[in-house]
Amino acid sequence: MLDTIDLSNIQDENARQLIGRSLNLIQDLIADLRDARAENQHSYCLAASQH
Repeated sequence: MLDTIDLSNIQDENARQLIGRSLNLIQDLIADLRDARAENQHSYCLAASQH
């Protein structure tokens, strides 16, 4: 999703690196959130099946 963003148009090297690292962090957070949602769904299903 964020891999398609072209940072080469950013002329300031420090800004380009900072934005690149920020985008990588966002991708990591998206993956972590996806995993947490899946884990919550699994826990919800387990709890529901025990009632």
